[in-house]
Amino acid sequence: MLRIHAADVNLFNESRAAWNALVLSMRRPSVFCTWEWIDAWLRIFGSTYRPVILFAYRGDTLVGIIPLALKAMCIEDGVVPGRTITFCGSRELYPDHMDVIASAEHAVECMHAAMRYLSADFKSWDVMHLSHVSDDATLLSYIRTEYPVPDIQNVSQAPYIPIREAFDGCYEKYMMSLSRNKRHDLRRRNRKLIMDGVLYDADDPRRNADCIKTLFSLHKQRADSKRIETTFSGEAMQAFHAEIAGIFHGNGWLTLRVMRLGDRVLASLYCFTFAGRVFAYQMGIDPAWETRGIGSAIIFNMVEEAFQRNCIEFDFLRGGEEYKDSWTAHSRPQYTINIYNNSVVGQMIRETGKVRALAKRWING
Repeated sequence: MLRIHAADVNLFNESRAAWNALVLSMRRPSVFCTWEWIDAWLRIFGSTYRPVILFAYRGDTLVGIIPLALKAMCIEDGVVPGRTITFCGSRELYPDHMDVIASAEHAVECMHAAMRYLSADFKSWDVMHLSHVSDDATLLSYIRTEYPVPDIQNVSQAPYIPIREAFDGCYEKYMMSLSRNKRHDLRRRNRKLIMDGVLYDADDPRRNADCIKTLFSLHKQRADSKRIETTFSGEAMQAFHAEIAGIFHGNGWLTLRVMRLGDRVLASLYCFTFAGRVFAYQMGIDPAWETRGIGSAIIFNMVEEAFQRNCIEFDFLRGGEEYKDSWTAHSRPQYTINIYNNSVVGQMIRETGKVRALAKRWING
């Protein structure tokens, strides 16, 4: 039987090497589960939360981690606030592929021990709200198995290009999987941009201290031009990514690419490369160049680079945007999981959620 211990600040600070070794042991390692990502979130956003970072031990050996945090809030469109447990960073940073940080050998046992701990030893919570969990996550399969009527909702898709599995690392084989019109348009637009002097280039905080500031500026310009509300904004958000970009660059995990005309950046694609996978996290585009295909061009070049580097896959992450589907036929469903504690407020949130769900179905016919 595994022993669960809620890590304090000192234990967390000392755990970096062991933590990241466990991340790499996961069935599908996620950069959003790394110690560095969680640490930066705790320092910049975590002051309003109570960390509930669960370490699972077999004897004295750390075999698993579940990085959670507690805060009073309403979930989804709820009206009853409750003591809510979430993944660290999920409400502010929108990470995908969060899961139990453990090897496939230990992951289910870690989940079982953690839920036993949260039921018997740590009872000061009402609802656990775990958002955008992938369909192949251990956490999802555990909840489906252990809970008779689980509250699981399919909320999104995460398109990805399986570079090795589907295309044997062959870029031309991948290109032939796209429509003839798509291939022709990509190559034509990219050639035209090159002829106009636009270059695909790497960027990072060491070369350009303002690279993240530029990304945010381009993202805001496009959002404003489209009158789109974006969550990728604000001083705290920019401070987080300015810091994480520097840390990830030092670790070799940052893959920031730009399309530039001279010194002017026209598009910025903010990716992370971790354990052989490229995570395409965010993009910024100069609206004046969007009709010339500058956004497609930067993705086109980055995907080709991922093949050249023999990456495992290129992950577009969550969101059902139409442009993502045009790049791949492969996608992972994303689910949100709600687990309700046997508290008065927890049961109130559960019942009001059922009423809201019934009302939505009735309204939508």
